[in-house]
Amino acid sequence: MRWILLLAVLSLDGCGFHLRGSGRSATQLDMLHVTAFNAYGELVQKLESVLTEAGVEIEPDKSVAPYSLRIISEKNTRRAATTTSRITVAEYELRLLVEFQLENRAGDLIIAPASLVTERVYTLDQANLMGSNEEEELLREEMQDEIIEQIIRRVEASTRSRNTPT
Repeated sequence: MRWILLLAVLSLDGCGFHLRGSGRSATQLDMLHVTAFNAYGELVQKLESVLTEAGVEIEPDKSVAPYSLRIISEKNTRRAATTTSRITVAEYELRLLVEFQLENRAGDLIIAPASLVTERVYTLDQANLMGSNEEEELLREEMQDEIIEQIIRRVEASTRSRNTPT
């Protein structure tokens, strides 16, 4: 039985299978300056953590780093998506909007201010409000992860062809 389990794990690993969220973001960036309106916010902290895990040095001095990523704004919203016949909320829609830009050391825009949006809808369980709150928190974390992944992909695509930034 152990051999079968071991064989299954090895075959999944060998074919490139990874659980969602378990893979590292691959990037060719060596160093990046990150700034944000809320430098200690959860999104920026997660972004820096993911970049660090991918081997990118987060440089606090903008003049040293070849590129500077600026998170211009971050807006989380929640609105009632549907209601019941008793006019109580049945589903909520969560929305995360993040605006960012990327510039090189000389201050030239590599990525002009761009917006990324992600949305999720979840059902409010009136009998289990704590469970609904936990689901909302998990969805918000998932949305942040998705936005971070999109930002990293765009930064990587924009810097890949530039060998020597100014």
